Amino acid sequence: MSHLPIHPLTGVQAIGFTGRGPVWPVMGGAPDPDDPPNNPPNDPPAADKGFPEDTPIAEMTTEQQLAYFKFHDRKKADTLKKFAGITPEQARQAIEDAEQLRQSGLSDSEKVIEDAKAAAAAAAAEEATSKWAPKVLRSTAGRFIDGDQLESFLAITDAAKFIKDGEFDEEAVVGHLTGLFGGSGKQQPPRQWGQSGTRPPAPSAKEEGLAEARRRGYITDKE
Repeated sequence: MSHLPIHPLTGVQAIGFTGRGPVWPVMGGAPDPDDPPNNPPNDPPAADKGFPEDTPIAEMTTEQQLAYFKFHDRKKADTLKKFAGITPEQARQAIEDAEQLRQSGLSDSEKVIEDAKAAAAAAAAEEATSKWAPKVLRSTAGRFIDGDQLESFLAITDAAKFIKDGEFDEEAVVGHLTGLFGGSGKQQPPRQWGQSGTRPPAPSAKEEGLAEARRRGYITDKE
């Protein structure tokens, strides 16, 4: 029989002694929870949409094509419901109309301030473009031509023309270089010859013209 005392009110037996007296267990305590299982349950499978994912529409059956278009029609309808039936085009038009209304409500002095802000922003953007665009153009063109050929190209080429939506279009530069210099230069842009990759296509009329110009000495490849 244990020699530990029983609490007179709770009827719980002490679990030990300290210098201050018996130690009583905490009422309402619960054991530590079990460790989580090593293999959590898998997510429930997605509902069958009636058509295979990642499959071209042309390869689907008629029933699958119908299911595909119904599914995307429902998605579009759900999206429109979130915006009270307003299409993206209508939303853009509403923004433009709101801006026009705001502009029409400005006083003459406010319009002058607005125009000055817009002009300052445009000037700042143009100045920034004039600084970084030529550097990117030189870096891109320098992969294919160098020396006097590179400097001549940069002297007659406007780097700003290769900027689209605030991004520099390096592929357009490569195409421009190919049109100007053809195969001359230290590195040609990569060519894709199809899946076999072993047999180049027949030379185009442009390539034949460049080759004839080289034979006649009109174009001199760099050594």
